[in-house]
Amino acid sequence: PIWYQTLDAIFHDGVEIRINETETLRVSAKFCDLADRYEPDVFRHLLEEIRPKDTVVEVGGYVGIYTIPMAKRLEPPGRVIVLEPDPDNYAALTKHLTMNQVRDRTVALPFAADTEKGDVSFSRQAFSSSYVLPHTDANARRVRAVTVDSICSGMRVDILKLDVEGYEERVLLGARDLLFCKSRCPRAIYVEVHPQFWPRYGTNAASLLKLLKEAGYEPSFLDGMPVSNIENYGEIVARKRENREPR
Repeated sequence: PIWYQTLDAIFHDGVEIRINETETLRVSAKFCDLADRYEPDVFRHLLEEIRPKDTVVEVGGYVGIYTIPMAKRLEPPGRVIVLEPDPDNYAALTKHLTMNQVRDRTVALPFAADTEKGDVSFSRQAFSSSYVLPHTDANARRVRAVTVDSICSGMRVDILKLDVEGYEERVLLGARDLLFCKSRCPRAIYVEVHPQFWPRYGTNAASLLKLLKEAGYEPSFLDGMPVSNIENYGEIVARKRENREPR
């Protein structure tokens, strides 16, 4: 900690790092060793999807590795609304948004996303591994939870991105109004799927895919192959069928 504090004092505007040979980010010293190859296939696919005036909702922003490059591609009224419930990650996220001069295109919220508003128990194992617990735990940290519908009420969203360590279906259930609304629904949903964690939440591939399809989305893998089952950790992209109203 003393070493990081010293580096932060010297490099008060952050340390410059390069992600996937395409993006330059400024981060605080303790994150200067982030892997230079960070989910490169997802990174490329998602950034190619961004349009300048998009509204993006990112659930699980970590420290801004996706938030910042997305925000850099936007112009008014485009913006990224990012949720990050881990207090330490949230502090780093907001600091990085300032360092990278994208605060005018971002809204950072210190909340988890769930099926309803309230407080949830939260486990923090490491900076990049934290998650909502499936039950109340008196010894765990409590964080505030909101629904995607509550923060997007009346708002059109173009892209929804989830990285929630197995909580994917519960977050989507809290976004039903948005997903089923023809005039406001996202054209694409990026979901980092964690089937290894689904049993603790009572989720499975069939229920997750059923929800997406009922809302009019066609899920596929990054290579475009349709998703009929999900057995392994990875990324899926669900695109709205053609009944979405144009902007």
